[in-house]
Amino acid sequence: MIKKVTASILLLTLIVVFIYNVTAPEQENEMEQVANEAASANSLKAGQAAPDLSLPTLDGKEISLSELKGKKVLLNFWATWCGPCKEEIPALEKLHQEYGEEVEILAVNATATELDGVEKVKSFKEQANVSFSILLDKESSAVESYRVLNIPASYFIGSDGIIKQSITGPMSYEFMENTIKSMR
Repeated sequence: MIKKVTASILLLTLIVVFIYNVTAPEQENEMEQVANEAASANSLKAGQAAPDLSLPTLDGKEISLSELKGKKVLLNFWATWCGPCKEEIPALEKLHQEYGEEVEILAVNATATELDGVEKVKSFKEQANVSFSILLDKESSAVESYRVLNIPASYFIGSDGIIKQSITGPMSYEFMENTIKSMR
């Protein structure tokens, strides 16, 4: 009798563990999807005017988005501590090499979140052999203007100053290229 009760309890426990393991990943995916939707619900969307920004570059120059009106812009928010951000840098560099005459790439570093500050950003730029403009958002003014909650976050801005596409998360080169081509 004790063996039957013990076996029943063990079997019941295994069934509960199995059911939990099958449904838990679905719940985690649902929670992640809700979080991503909430983040993107607050961010700027296609069809909205891109807020102007004016930030210093690593080279000490000041770049204003309004000065680039008439040219397509890919505005990318990133940080050196962000793994997905670092993964998409080579694709951004390739895009810059292939479409630099047509599209201005502005990589806005969330400098306020960098533990080692500007020095870390400079070091990263050299190591990654980046040739496009890196802007320093030391006060998080651009992050706030664009309502960036997660990085990487990118905004494809048309020559008319209107956001054509916004994306949160890393992008492939193919995605960037197709988006740029669709902006013609």
